[in-house]
Amino acid sequence: MKYVEIEIMVRLKRDIHFLESSEMLAININTALCKNNSKLHFQDGFKGYVFDNLFPLESSKIYKNGNNYFFKLRTIESLYENFNRFMRNYSSSDFEVILCRESIKSIRRIDALYSLTPVLVRLDEKKNWTKEEGIELLKQRLNSNIDKKFEQFYGKKVGADFIESISITNKKPIKVRYKNFHYLTNKIQITVNVDEQSQKLAFLALSIGLGEGNSYLGLGYCVETFSKPKAKGIAK
Repeated sequence: MKYVEIEIMVRLKRDIHFLESSEMLAININTALCKNNSKLHFQDGFKGYVFDNLFPLESSKIYKNGNNYFFKLRTIESLYENFNRFMRNYSSSDFEVILCRESIKSIRRIDALYSLTPVLVRLDEKKNWTKEEGIELLKQRLNSNIDKKFEQFYGKKVGADFIESISITNKKPIKVRYKNFHYLTNKIQITVNVDEQSQKLAFLALSIGLGEGNSYLGLGYCVETFSKPKAKGIAK
């Protein structure tokens, strides 16, 4: 298992508030993919990529016109042809791309995942998971979501519970704007089980995001702690 990480440097053409930035990036990524003849957004199911937000973050929470910022996008290796050079020479009314750097990451032992961008878990069309629903339901939904992603991209379900423990790191829900409404989301920390199947699911979550809204809002983008592999048989 492998994923491709693309680091993109942009120069803004207008001031952009932090609350607007995720949706703005999603729109530009989708536009760039369409110009690159990608059919990802015309396909059903998960899109297979996730991105973080612009950094460094300004203390005013307003990204400044004329300044340079970075963001990262990840996708699994089998989908990389959709992203190959997709943002090189890209320009819009929001920003112009200055450079792109790409690297390939292989599966390795993951001890814990931390969400840099908030995680969205939808219970139905009108309700998102909040602390009142309980940690066990959050754990079940995240396990089910990543197992469905694994089945779509690798052709089979794993059926493992990859979460040893999970905790919420924010004090109150984080509002994320999307179109004319807000999602309630949370930043989370997960300790990952050490067995091979759990490690595969954790690596996929790192590759394309935890929970929902990965491609259209950059939600569930994670970083990791890891050590040298101790369990044999992890797929390469």
